[in-house]
Amino acid sequence: SYLADLFEVGKEKYTHAVKQKVQEYASETFLKIISDRKYKGLRINDNYGVDLIMENDEIDSLRSTGQAKVSTISLVSGLIKTAMPEGFILMDTPFVSLDKGHREQVCRWAATCGLHVSLFMHSGEFKDDSLLEFFEGRVGRIYRIRQVDLNESTIQVEV
Repeated sequence: SYLADLFEVGKEKYTHAVKQKVQEYASETFLKIISDRKYKGLRINDNYGVDLIMENDEIDSLRSTGQAKVSTISLVSGLIKTAMPEGFILMDTPFVSLDKGHREQVCRWAATCGLHVSLFMHSGEFKDDSLLEFFEGRVGRIYRIRQVDLNESTIQVEV
């Protein structure tokens, strides 16, 4: 029973330490992306979701779709940086619910986060060519899928 108790206490301490590290990395990412400066960071809650923590340590209960998307990107970034520092993030249609300011911040974060980031977007999500500037020249490739007919598409490299 002594070994079981020791293992349980060790597991709890390790889980707490990992959770704190994920929370720290997620908060760093969140603060780089979010445009509203009233936040201090993120806190991982008991359900392993994230709460948005304001400067006065209160939880922000009013979440917009953009805040939810930014906090999700941040949590995934925190998990990857904790588990595998040279990880990879894949985002499908990341800009659908983000305003121009948050789109810019996501691009700047993707260019400097130290992770490999792939963004899958519809052409309508990336209308503004100035978004390419926010990647600070760190774009590997841009591909376009062109539909030939109902049964065939081709892929063209653009950058």
